[in-house]
Amino acid sequence: MPASQPFSMELCGGTHVGHTGDIGYFRIINESSSSAGVRRIEAITGADAYNLAAEEARTLAELHGLTKAQPGKIVEKVQSLIKEVKDLKSSAKKGSGVDAGKLDAIRKKAETISGVTVYVAELDGVEAPDLLTIKDALGQDGAPSAVLLGSRGEGRALLLLSFTKDLTGRGLHAGKIVGEMARLVGGGGGGKPEIAQAGGKNPEGLSQALTTGLNRIREALEKA
Repeated sequence: MPASQPFSMELCGGTHVGHTGDIGYFRIINESSSSAGVRRIEAITGADAYNLAAEEARTLAELHGLTKAQPGKIVEKVQSLIKEVKDLKSSAKKGSGVDAGKLDAIRKKAETISGVTVYVAELDGVEAPDLLTIKDALGQDGAPSAVLLGSRGEGRALLLLSFTKDLTGRGLHAGKIVGEMARLVGGGGGGKPEIAQAGGKNPEGLSQALTTGLNRIREALEKA
């Protein structure tokens, strides 16, 4: 190799043709190192290269249709969607305030009254949306159950009570019970027979409110 030439410029495709025009469309699809000082280039030619280009064009058109991205902005749009999904996953992990250990602890303390599983939990710093999440998780098996939850925060208390549908037919009304409980935490609230929520400014009354709620549930179930 002449000293003026800094590197080898041979290209061997493993096939010999009479004219370079016989190769047609030449498309490099990969480049790697095969050994020290040697780079390996992989390519396709002719009809295969044209077919690959057509397939990529169709895929790009589908992506534009799915993402509604402006022409030339598909990469930015996909990057934005990926970031949004990552942020949502991160938020779901960090912000739910609900973990398996907490649910297991509530399940272990549950009691059965007249064939109904009654879950009662006094929690700290759990927000209203997470109380609903806990309620849904506890009632997943569909068996007759009551979920009574209270959360204590700085200068406030939250209450939630829910019954499975079959219990409302036995005279239980979540809204009425929560209305009584709410007064004990210095607030108000209520709701439907199946589910009710309330809040108040007296977190010191939360324990008494939950005890009152449990007593009302017990009385109603034992009467039914």
